[in-house]
Amino acid sequence: MQSVPQGLRNALIDAMGGNGPFVVREICSIFDAHDLTATVQADEGGERRTAAAERIDAVDWSNYQQREALGEVARYVISHDAGADGAPGRMETRLLASALGRAQSAVPTTTATVEASSVADVRRTWNALAGLFRTALSFSDIKETAGRAGLPVERLAHLRQATGGSFNGVSKAQLLEGVASVLPDDATAMRRCVEVFVRARIRSPRFAEELDATLAAVGWRWANDGLALIDAPAVHDIAERAGADWSAVESRLAETASALTSATTLDDYQDVGRRCREVVADAAAVVFDEAHVPTGEEVPGPRDAKRILGNFMAANAPHIREESRRLVRAALDVMNATTHRSSAAEIDAAVSAQAAVLIVRTVQAVERAGRSARAVVSAQGSVERIQ
Repeated sequence: MQSVPQGLRNALIDAMGGNGPFVVREICSIFDAHDLTATVQADEGGERRTAAAERIDAVDWSNYQQREALGEVARYVISHDAGADGAPGRMETRLLASALGRAQSAVPTTTATVEASSVADVRRTWNALAGLFRTALSFSDIKETAGRAGLPVERLAHLRQATGGSFNGVSKAQLLEGVASVLPDDATAMRRCVEVFVRARIRSPRFAEELDATLAAVGWRWANDGLALIDAPAVHDIAERAGADWSAVESRLAETASALTSATTLDDYQDVGRRCREVVADAAAVVFDEAHVPTGEEVPGPRDAKRILGNFMAANAPHIREESRRLVRAALDVMNATTHRSSAAEIDAAVSAQAAVLIVRTVQAVERAGRSARAVVSAQGSVERIQ
């Protein structure tokens, strides 16, 4: 077991205990809400400080889920103290924000967070996501989230929202530009700030879906509650994937079934959700045909299974076009929720797997029906030519 970094431990105890804003019952409830319970004894010279210390000292910092849960506790404490400008008010809370940023930046990168990212990579990702943040977050949400990310929000205090048709204020887009200007210069620290903004809305299925498409366009994906570079095959365009066939999809389905059978942890269940989305994307690649794209519309992106399959069904089964679109949308919502839900369980993974099978079998059936219909038309043409 690895102890929580001393600086973060002391800063969180100071911010919650002593003259902090929480009573003992509230401190216990905050930790309990994040599944962090007291399993050790401590004496920090006060009931509130001791209550916080006993729960912090029970955290295994090397455990991803516990580390993230403690980070959420710290961010909650920081946001609870945020003023109108989004900046922490008390000295103890400002020190906590700084300690949290240092502790998280010191965590070694893993294959889930990828070592190869640069400042330019992460800034490009921020720029791509800014539009999503502008739509999903309110003006005050943006400032509050910046505070939770440990950014120097006092440098954003002069950016105030325009109200009542007044020209004396800034838009959310301008505020996000201000946030971008105070992002850290270090790639790892900058990435963690971007992740805090994503987590602010990740539980929304619509946001999660748009997030996946947006990240894929710049070579990233959301995995294990963080940003990760996509493996090379995932960023190939549709033309390069045109050689995909059903045997590959069936193999992915079998691998997903195996992953579901052996899944026992949160990461395992979320991984099943991710695998299911990949299966659906592979099925879409098999049936993609640019001729299905309606005139005047852009060709779907390589991971835009929803649009690819929607166009495919409209072209091959127009009488159930809307029903099939709702089916695909609902299935992908289930998979996205499983992939991103912090409480994903076996039932979530199982439903996602069944949804993937349903989509694949439906698309295969429509494709077979389409081939049969084209064969009949071709045969009729041959008869007419002979006659």
